[in-house]
Order: sequence, then C-alpha cells, then structure tokens
Amino acid sequence: MYLSNEIISYCISKIDIKKILNGQPRFGIQICDMSIDCCLAYKEVFKRIIEQFSMEDFRRSWMLDEIRVFSRINNFIQRLYDIIEICESIIVFGRIDETGSIAPLKFGCHNGQEFLKICEDIQMKFEAALHVIKSSSLKILDVNNSSWYENISSFKTIIRTLEGCVESLLVHAFINIDNVEEALDVLTAMYNFSKRKSLQSEFTRKVEEMWNMFGHELIETNSIISKLENKHIYCLPKYSGKALMIHIKIRRLKRLKDLLTAAHYLPKVWSMEEMLTMYTSTTDNIMKRIEGYHTYWNSQISQQPNVYLTRFLINRSPTHGGLLECNIDRKILPVMQEIKYFDFLEMPNSAVLVQINTKQTRYVNLYNKVVSVVLLHNRILCALSDKERLLFKEHIMQMDRKISPGMFRLTYLDEMTDNFINECLMHLEELQDFVNIYKIINKAIVKLFEDISNSFLQSISVKTIGSLSKFVRKLKESRNQSVRSIGASYKKVIDYIICIYDGFESHLNTSEMAERWANYIKKIDGLAEYGIISASRNTLIGIYELLNGRNNMKPDPIIAIEIKLDTRKIEFEPELQQVVNTIKHIYHDLTKSIKIFPRLVEKFELPNRNDSQDFYEIVNDDIESREAYFQINSVLEQFLEKVNDYIETWLLFRIVWEIDIDKFMQKYEERGLDLFEFENSMMKYYDVSNQVLMQDTSVVISFVTFDCTKLKKSVLEHIESWKKGYKQTLCMTMIKKLEMFNEKLTSRVKLLSEQPTNGAELDALVKLHDQSTMEYREREEEMDEIRKYHKYLEKYKIHAPSTLITNFENMPKNWNWYCRRLREIDDELYNFKEQFKMSV
Repeated sequence: MYLSNEIISYCISKIDIKKILNGQPRFGIQICDMSIDCCLAYKEVFKRIIEQFSMEDFRRSWMLDEIRVFSRINNFIQRLYDIIEICESIIVFGRIDETGSIAPLKFGCHNGQEFLKICEDIQMKFEAALHVIKSSSLKILDVNNSSWYENISSFKTIIRTLEGCVESLLVHAFINIDNVEEALDVLTAMYNFSKRKSLQSEFTRKVEEMWNMFGHELIETNSIISKLENKHIYCLPKYSGKALMIHIKIRRLKRLKDLLTAAHYLPKVWSMEEMLTMYTSTTDNIMKRIEGYHTYWNSQISQQPNVYLTRFLINRSPTHGGLLECNIDRKILPVMQEIKYFDFLEMPNSAVLVQINTKQTRYVNLYNKVVSVVLLHNRILCALSDKERLLFKEHIMQMDRKISPGMFRLTYLDEMTDNFINECLMHLEELQDFVNIYKIINKAIVKLFEDISNSFLQSISVKTIGSLSKFVRKLKESRNQSVRSIGASYKKVIDYIICIYDGFESHLNTSEMAERWANYIKKIDGLAEYGIISASRNTLIGIYELLNGRNNMKPDPIIAIEIKLDTRKIEFEPELQQVVNTIKHIYHDLTKSIKIFPRLVEKFELPNRNDSQDFYEIVNDDIESREAYFQINSVLEQFLEKVNDYIETWLLFRIVWEIDIDKFMQKYEERGLDLFEFENSMMKYYDVSNQVLMQDTSVVISFVTFDCTKLKKSVLEHIESWKKGYKQTLCMTMIKKLEMFNEKLTSRVKLLSEQPTNGAELDALVKLHDQSTMEYREREEEMDEIRKYHKYLEKYKIHAPSTLITNFENMPKNWNWYCRRLREIDDELYNFKEQFKMSV
C-alpha cells in the first residue's frame, strides 16, 4: 500500500491539472495514458512476483490482499480516465487542441445561421460545465475525496445532453439538404464532433447518406442526358450544343467526385466503392455519346463546305423595296458554330473543317461587318420619310454607289473584302451620324418652337400689389426677358440650320436640290410663324385672364390706385385713363417686340422671300389675337363702369365738400340760429360720419385695388369742419345773446338810475320803470333760451370761449342785481314823486 501511494504521488507530481484544463488537453491525455501505463505495469509486476512466490515455499505472512493493495491504485486509474474524458470533451465541444488549430464553425446551407447559433449554444453550455470542473480541480486527483464523483457525474450528464444536441443537429441539418455540396459542407463543419465515440455511428450514417446523394446525382445525370437526345438547346448548335451540355454534366460530376475523394478525413463507408464504380461507368457512357454526336454531324455536312462562301456579300431584298439583305449562305453559320464547340471539346475534325475553323474568326467578323453595313443602310433609309429621301437623294445615291461592289463582285473568299467592308462601314457611319444629327436637330427645332408657342411675350406673375409704375416696370422686364429667351431660341434654330446646311452644301449644285432645301427652310419658317403667333395669342389671352380672371374666378388685383379729394373733386392717383392706356399699350408693345424677329426665308435669302408677311403683320391680321384684344378693351370698359358705380357711393356725400362752409355759416349766422335746426344738423353729420366710417378703406374692383384712405380722411375732415362750424355758430350766437342780455340790463339800469330834474323826466322814468317791470317775463325767457344754448354746449361737449363761460356764470348775478336795482329804483321814484308833490 505504501508502494501504491508512492506511485500515485509520483504520477500526481507529473500531472499539471490546471495546465491541462486551461488549454492543453492533448498533453493531459498523453500524461494520463503514461500514468495509467505506470499503474498497470506496477500491477503486472505485482502479479508476476506473486506467481513466482507461489511456486516457492514462503511464509504465510506474505499472503497479501490484492483488493486492499490496489484499492487506491484503481481509484487513481479511474480518476485518470475521468481526466481523459474531460480532455476529449475539451477537444470536441470546447474546440481546443494545442497540437493544431480547429477551424471555426461555418455552415454554407440556407439554415447555416440557425445551426451556427445551436453550435455556439452547445459550446457555451460546455464552457459552463467545464468552469464547474475547473473550480473543483483540486478534488480530481485526491483519491480520498469522494465528493469528486458527484462533480464528474454531473459533468458526464451534461456531456450526454450535448451529445444528444449534436446528434439532433446533424439529423435536422440533413432534413433540408438535397445536394452533395451542402451535405459535405455540414459534415466538414461538424467533423470535430465525430471524434466523440458516441457520435461516430450517426456521423458514419450521414456520410453514407451523402454518398447515396452522389449516386442519385449520377442517376439523374443519366436521365437528363437521355432526355437531351430529342431536344435542340436554345442558342447552341444542334449537335455540338448537346455534346457541350453533356460535357458540362461530366465536369460537374467530376467536381463532386473530386470533392468527396478529397475529404479523406471522413470515415470510409461500404457504398463509396460502389458509387465510384458507377461514376466511372457513367462518364464512359457520356464520352461515347459525345463521340457519337460528332460522328453523326460529320456525316450530315457537305464534304466541301467552302462552296457556302462563294456568294456575293449583299443583295437587294425582293420583298422590301430599297432595303438590303446579307447574302451569306445560312448553312455555313451552323457549320462554323459546330466546329467551334467541337474544337473546344477536343474532337478531331477533317482538314477542310480545320481550315474553316482557322479562318472562322475572319469569316465571323466579316459576316458581322456585312450585317452592320446592311443594318446601317436599312436604318438610314427607314429613318427618312419619302419627302426626306428626296432631300437626301444625293446622299442615298452616293451610299448605293459605295455598296455596289459588294452586291455584284466581291465574295467572302476574296482578299479585298475586308478593306471594302471597312470603307463601307466608315462611309455609312458618317452618313448615319449626319442623319442622326439631322433628326436630332429637327426634334430640337420642333421642341424650341413648341416652347416658344407655349411661352408668353409678356407675363405678369402676381405676387404683390404694386403701383402703376411698378406694373409698367414688371411689364418691361417680362417683355425683355421673354424677347431675350425667344431670341436665344431663334438663334439656336439658325445655328442648327447652318449645321445641317454644312452636310447638304456640296449637294445643292442643282436647281432641284436647291428647291428642296428652300422647301425645308420654309417648313421651319412655318414653325417659327406658328410659334410666335401662338406666343402672341398666349400673351393676349394671358393679359385678358389677368384682367378678367380665369375659370370663373375673380381676377387678382395687380395695381394699386389712391382716391383722394383735390380742389373739392374726387381724384385718382394715378388717373384711371392712364391705367387703361398702359394696358392698351401692351398690344402695341407686343407687335413692336415681334418686329425684331426676321423671317427665316429672309435670313437665308431664299427665292420668293418677299411673298411672305412679317410676323407682326400676321399677328395684326390674326383673328384670335384681335378677338383677345377686343376682349381686353371690353374688360377695361367694364372696369371703368364699375369704378364709376363705386364713386357714386361716395358722391352721396358730395354736399359735405362741395359747399363752402365759411360762406354757409356766415349766412346761417346772419339768418339766425335755430336750436332745433342746429340739433338736426349735428345729428345728420354724426350719421354721415358713421356712414363714411363704414366705407371700406380698401376696395378691389376687377384687377385694381383702390386705397380710399385719403378720400375717407378728407371727407371726415370736412364733416368735422361742418360740425365745428355749427358749434362755433352756436357759441357766437350764445355770446351775442349774452352780450345783448347784459347790455339790456346794464343800459336799462343806467337810464333808470339817472335823477329827474323835472316832472317830465320823472314821468318818463316812471314809464320806463313800468315798462321794465312789464318786460320782466321777457327777460326771464331770454335767460331760459340762453340756458338752452348752454345745454347744447354741454351735450355736444363744445369747447366754449372763456368769455362766454364767464358771462354765462355771471348772468344770474347780473339778473339778481338787475331785479334788486329795479326795486331800489322803485323806492327812489316814490321818493322823487313825494318830493315833487311837496315842491308843487
């Protein structure tokens, strides 16, 4: 037992458990195997000694209990097997091997990401279980610690669970796999798991299934090849095309076979040799079919295929007049294609076919160039209408002369054919370029005149309301901008015509061609006439819609006019007639703008150019333009009528400003102020003031906004002047009445205060005193009337002069003084009478 303990101690000293668990599983397996061999060797030596002792006579005390002797050794060997189990798990599930790198997991099938996540989850679970083992690593080699058995049992349970996950993953991965490449990809990705003994059988079954897939590929390939027998593959020659497709199948099978045989790391299965034998048989069968297609094609073609190339290059189409066709014998084209593909498949050909194949590139290029010549010729003719062909008559004749050798002399076998075709192509490409330029320029000219016909010679974009001067400035800017734009387009048209003329200049040496060129210019001139007239119509119609509104909608105001009172008359600033004349002048501006554009027949000095009218003359005679101009005038007349109707609403107040207030008030004051009449007048002017205030400050009539602020202010000022005049008259009248009242009192008291010198004077004073007493009621009525005047001053809040207020406040005092003086004078008169009686 002591010796066993020493052996265990020695082995433990050589085993670095932390080093093993932290990334060196191969070292762990090796050192554990050596330790196990040491322990087993010790047991073997023990048995040999015991056997030797049993043959000799030895004492009974040497009879040893093997169970007790090897108890710790057996436990230690089991612990070493546990370490080996853990190391193998690290290699398989932890994917750690210090002796070589394990490729990262990667699945190429369509569920690859899902499988990868499952494998990563397996690795994470294993790392968690390994972490538990690492935390209890001190227990592993301690044979006296029995708690290790619980740890290793849990670890093995987790490993069995992970093995089940891997086995399920392998089965699930093959469910949706239907080709050899994906199967090989999955098996290669999961190869590291096959090192686990419990997973080897399932892995071997899947390898067997993969080879069976290869067998199905062989069977399916044979089936497809059999179906190709009676089919013509699109875009490929009839015979060599089939041979090529079969050859592609061979290449694919060879690639699959190479992939499978190169996977030497996979376990060998019983169906492998069978599938390789089937592969050899299938490829031999396919090669025989390719040879059969080649032999049959050779028997079908002519022995002298050069005769196919003896035709002229080009001929005239019998069904389409004027158009050309490529005159090559159609039989040579499939022959050259078959030769090309059979040569690629390395099939032997006859000397004649080899010669044709050698020059095939030349023949094909020549054929393509001939086709290009034919297409260019036909494209040029088809691009031109019948009338355009007359204009291009000289160009077409020159083109036909250039092509004629290919129609009557040259064949595909002639050596001069290449140079001829290149010259034809160059000439036709130049002509095609000119025709394209001609077409593009015609479209550009039409587009330019379309833009002109859709444009405006004057266009007012209403964004803000402005004065008449601003409106005139906008008109001028719009006209200048439009004229510049149309002028630029017109200049482009002239430049385009000059560009086309360069291509026709050398062919205009006959009167017939010169006449056709003149007709071409006249057509463009007709487009110019149409475009400018349309622009003129659009302008006039646009101005009409600007003034009248469009689509039953009211027009937007574009001009602002102020209305004011000037010298007792309603005046407009600017004047209405000035606005009307400005708008009417647009038509004259229009014709003036058009005058700067010349007729193209005059610009290019064509014959009979004097027969055409200028653009402005045509516009003057144009019915639609004149009708639009008449409609504009009609709108202006209606506008003036509406303005007059609106002014009538203000003329209802004309009495306010037409009558001279000072003269009226002077007469009114002279006639005498009546309080009832005064109040009626004041109420009337208050009503008139309210009516004026209710009038809109800004009024839109048609296309004009009228600002009535100044007019309204002036009328209100006149009304205030009338009110002020009436108030002043009231004050002056009241002042006069107060002065007259006070004067009467003062003068009467003064007369009555004089002392009589005789009886006659006394009698006169008595009569005057009696008269004053009798007029007492009249004086009170005068005071009541003055008080009524004062009430109206307060009612209308009239600011009265200080003298008036003072006199009115002193009126009761004066009246009391007057009454007291009358009583005093009465007593004095009595005394005077008594004195006169005594004197008599």
